[in-house]
Amino acid sequence: MPSQHIQAEQRDGVLKLTLDRPDVLNSFNARMAEELTAALDFAARDATTRAVLLTGIGRGFCAGQDLAEVMPDPERPATDLGEVVARQYNPIIRAIRFTEKPFICAVNGVAAGAGANIAFACDLVIAAEGATFIQSFAKIGLIPDSGGTWMLPRLVGLQRATWLAMMGEKIDANRARVEQRELRVRHVPTHCRTDQISHCAPRRTHRRLATVEYDGRVGNELARPEAIVPEPGERRVHPSRDDMSDAAIFGHTLVDGHEP
Repeated sequence: MPSQHIQAEQRDGVLKLTLDRPDVLNSFNARMAEELTAALDFAARDATTRAVLLTGIGRGFCAGQDLAEVMPDPERPATDLGEVVARQYNPIIRAIRFTEKPFICAVNGVAAGAGANIAFACDLVIAAEGATFIQSFAKIGLIPDSGGTWMLPRLVGLQRATWLAMMGEKIDANRARVEQRELRVRHVPTHCRTDQISHCAPRRTHRRLATVEYDGRVGNELARPEAIVPEPGERRVHPSRDDMSDAAIFGHTLVDGHEP
């Protein structure tokens, strides 16, 4: 199937994948998710690809799910959002975290919902001056998915992650820079336009990551320090379908809301 919404360009061992639905801030429909999953599968299998750079076209990196595709419609059956997450987003997060090659996300604008969590799933995040990150799920009565309930507490701690999830607070590039120790976000100079962020990212970063032997599983282990792994018998508060779905991405099963 020809790619309609994902641009792919390979140079010096780096595969650049660009989300291309700028009229809707690169929000995902089913086709774009399928195309990105296929591109990530290629990256995992291709011996000439040593690193992956993920970015977007236009004024946004990714606004998450295109709600026009999943909102209730009297002329069709109701959409199972859990099934959409399992089919479209979990394979993307799983591919990013378990492909044994480094991933850089160049955030050129808004990264909202699943778009923010795809960025946070990458090994490095480089953000333009005007970039923003927001867990927008609460605005439509949801909790974070696409790995969010797994990754966020491991990046910023449980209380901060809970605040971001419940309040939908927007974090701009400068704020993310202050918190880069947790969020792993770097920002580029103000003279770099948001639509040129992938070019402004230091080329030496691309080259360095493209020349090292990399095991992505190391990052997954670093993301789950023993201090936050539930003790035997400890229960999680308000386990949810999304929480169990996010845990399943990383090969963990939640039994009655806690890890066995």
